[in-house]
Amino acid sequence: MGQGLSILSVLYIVPVFYILKNWLKNLKIPISILSFVDNSLFIAQSKSLLISNSILFCSYNVVSSILVNFGLAL
Repeated sequence: MGQGLSILSVLYIVPVFYILKNWLKNLKIPISILSFVDNSLFIAQSKSLLISNSILFCSYNVVSSILVNFGLAL
């Protein structure tokens, strides 16, 4: 039962990450996404902590907006 639920979550999340990747690319937000079946990690690298934090903040807001449009909760 647990594996079936994991497969369904991947089917819902893959289009979200595809849209997110393109959206962040268009906004020129340099971020990498490392995704596991039930968890994801956003990675931002910069010489400045302030810049890294703002990049992560923008990325979080973009993914939140996309998930809400898909009817999902973060």
